Amino acid sequence: ETALALPLMRYSRQQTIPHPNQNLTRQKTLAPTLPKANPTSLLGKRPPKMPNPPHIPTRRCVVCRDSHPKPKLHRFFRDEAGQWQPDPKAKTPGRGAWLCQTCFNHPSTKELQRFFRNQAKRIEELLTTKNRNLGFTVTSAGGINV
Repeated sequence: ETALALPLMRYSRQQTIPHPNQNLTRQKTLAPTLPKANPTSLLGKRPPKMPNPPHIPTRRCVVCRDSHPKPKLHRFFRDEAGQWQPDPKAKTPGRGAWLCQTCFNHPSTKELQRFFRNQAKRIEELLTTKNRNLGFTVTSAGGINV
């Protein structure tokens, strides 16, 4: 008569009750683990940190819906009367709309109506006037000066 030697079934934190289907003769062995490498022990100092690139804010053109760096866009703001006005310095508080250089130079009424609604015709007339004296000047690098 051979009987399996079962461990004592005590309810404590050190011992747990084995499952009836658990093989009691097999012992789990853990593979030896290597100590974690310390970055200071490799060459005596930590590897140098790479500098973070400067943050360049981006805005989305309301006509073509492409994202561009903020300095390359033209801003319009809605004044207290609800009229859209050009904002050459891009600092006026309030609701703003950004136009990229392509949409600024070649406006389309249909595309402007998506954002400007009933004022699209007026905005298009502002953009297509011969003098275009809105306060925006474009630099050779594509940026906008005031």
